[in-house]
Amino acid sequence: RVLQPGYTRDLDLQQLPNLAWSYAVLNVHHGPLMDALADRALRDGFLTTFSPQGVANLAWSFATLGLFNEPLMEAVAAHAAGPAFLAPCNAQDIANVVWAFATLGVRDDRLMEALAEHARAPQFIGTFKPVELSCLALAFAKLEVL
Repeated sequence: RVLQPGYTRDLDLQQLPNLAWSYAVLNVHHGPLMDALADRALRDGFLTTFSPQGVANLAWSFATLGLFNEPLMEAVAAHAAGPAFLAPCNAQDIANVVWAFATLGVRDDRLMEALAEHARAPQFIGTFKPVELSCLALAFAKLEVL
């Protein structure tokens, strides 16, 4: 059903990343579905309407499945480096985005600088759980960011 014409068009800003996340958690590699989800996220700036968690979960899902969709990751990088993502995001959102890029071996300097700057802000750094901080440090190290 999910590959029927028009199905992804009707997904809302929570359903789309949740569907991608579900397939990733279940380790279901369905390239055509993930491509359709990426296409929908990119259409008409839809990705920019997602919550930071939705953006992070979408990036995490593609990385978990080992699927590199260049246009999607470029859009994630552009959006996640800006205030619409950074202002409401939490530590897990940052850790998941950085982890996704590191897992896919994609280094976007503008994104990494923005996320690192936001993460190390005095009012923000203390919000990281140990697992999030270690994930962030490992991903930054893998990308040779810091």
